[in-house]
Amino acid sequence: MKYSHGILFHELLELKENEAKQYLIYYGLTDDDSLKRVYSFTGGYPLCLMLARTLAQEIGWDAIRDFQDTANKDRVASQLLERILAQEKVNEVKDFLEKGVVTKWFNPESIAFIMNIDIDDARVIYDKIGQFSFIYPHKFGLKFHDRIRDILLERLKFLNNGETYNLLLNRWITFYEEKYK
Repeated sequence: MKYSHGILFHELLELKENEAKQYLIYYGLTDDDSLKRVYSFTGGYPLCLMLARTLAQEIGWDAIRDFQDTANKDRVASQLLERILAQEKVNEVKDFLEKGVVTKWFNPESIAFIMNIDIDDARVIYDKIGQFSFIYPHKFGLKFHDRIRDILLERLKFLNNGETYNLLLNRWITFYEEKYK
């Protein structure tokens, strides 16, 4: 985080087929049929490619066998994100991935407050969640990729007719007001 102030973000357009396949090959997908299937599924959309890579890191490239063609990038990203959340390896951070999206940014202290856990457990979550490729540095800690946050927020708002969302949002507002008043 020492150099985070010097990092600039640049929005990427969809990658051409050969560029997307080079990206996938770099991350270990070498089978031609699988390359075609993943490219067809993701459409070269950088967020979807990154989520496919994240899923492959969790459970291997064999997980892509059932990818289907689809043109809706948000739906593709949602499907990939759902698969990532379903993995056992993310169980320790799953609750925060699903609920912490009410925050614009987060650090161990805010995780502890939002999730109502002790600070040591929050630090473990913070360290583990910081390893995901859809988490970025923020001046106060870390933050979700904007599109990932949007997808997860929509998912959270759907649960319990929005009651969980409202409860967590109020917790975040309380934390922010107490901390930065």
